[in-house]
Amino acid sequence: MALAQQRWVSDRPDRTARGVHQTGDVVKFHWEAVADDSSTATVGLNVLVLAADGRVQRNDTFVDFA
Repeated sequence: MALAQQRWVSDRPDRTARGVHQTGDVVKFHWEAVADDSSTATVGLNVLVLAADGRVQRNDTFVDFA
């Protein structure tokens, strides 16, 4: 995970997660992975369900490869 974070997220925090919304214990956000040439490699949506202690109980990821 750390390598993925370094490769896809850390260099472009302005283009990673956006539109974070939380309703109760459900969090959703859109994201994009950026290629080395700064183009968008892919985009997606994550929906998280939080446990009572605030940790992620479930993580559903939807990826659009188009």
